[in-house]
Amino acid sequence: MQAYHFLCGFSLSRLCLTIVWQDKIVQLRGKMVERKVSWFVVTALDEIAWLFNLRGSDIEYNPVFFAYAIIGINGIWLFLEETRVMDPVLREHLELDGPSKPELKVQCLPYESVYKELQAICASLGPKEKVWISDKASCALTQAIPKIHRSPIPYTPLCLAKAVKNPTEIQGMKMAHIKDAVALCELFAWLEKEVFHTCSLFPLFSQQKDFVGLSFPTISSVGPNGSIIHYRPLPETNRNLSLTEVYLIDSGAQFLDGTTDVTRTVHFGTPSDYEKECFTYVLKGHIAVSAAVFPNGTKGTFYNQNSPHGLIKGAGEWDIPFQFFISNPLIHSVT
Repeated sequence: MQAYHFLCGFSLSRLCLTIVWQDKIVQLRGKMVERKVSWFVVTALDEIAWLFNLRGSDIEYNPVFFAYAIIGINGIWLFLEETRVMDPVLREHLELDGPSKPELKVQCLPYESVYKELQAICASLGPKEKVWISDKASCALTQAIPKIHRSPIPYTPLCLAKAVKNPTEIQGMKMAHIKDAVALCELFAWLEKEVFHTCSLFPLFSQQKDFVGLSFPTISSVGPNGSIIHYRPLPETNRNLSLTEVYLIDSGAQFLDGTTDVTRTVHFGTPSDYEKECFTYVLKGHIAVSAAVFPNGTKGTFYNQNSPHGLIKGAGEWDIPFQFFISNPLIHSVT
């Protein structure tokens, strides 16, 4: 078991334990051998963070850092900002200075050198050797791999592997939602006595243990504003809370042990018959999906027939492999 280590000013933690990054490398290489692939160019920041058990804060609301990685059967290249390589904690975490197996030795190179290094790798490939790269990677990086060697894939082995949660991660998700619920309960208790709300969830979340930051800007909306997708309160559109309109809040937080994304709709007075009807239909949809049997191998498109809109608010952040509009099969413990 291993801690997540943080770059970019985040504190270290020994709380969030998961599979050590070396074992993840071994498992990834197993998939590469299985598909007869010599190299894998990792471009998605969340996949790099997951693979190496590292987190950062280079992008607002996302615990990732700018980097590339190239994984070979016998080599590991991590491309990131040079100053970060000097961090003693990072060096210890990646075993840059200590003894390690040659096949697990990480070479840290400058972020901007990834193109040159990739071209050099491709120049030494045999005629039948293949290089994996996501079909969502940049055009420049993709074209650095000659077509004869290029093997673009829609869902990388890392994308699929990180969607399957181990028991520690599942427990972390539960704990994160308990802390999220405490913050929301405190908010609603305060709102019952107020008539104006200015999205003050951050201080409530920050009081919870192992809080890192928000997972996205809070969507706080009253009345007709609640029907606007990804609404943001503005001076010209702000509305006071009232006893006659619905209030919707969509919020989430990053904790060391999990990430949340929760939507709640409440009414501080007596809702109209039409509001009750609409709310009941949505509630019935939630109940139907939660009661549905998900056999191993079920595809997301199957459930899309009856649930064309996302209904999993409150079950954590979404991973790509299984969504209701994607045909990937469901496997045990996937989120």
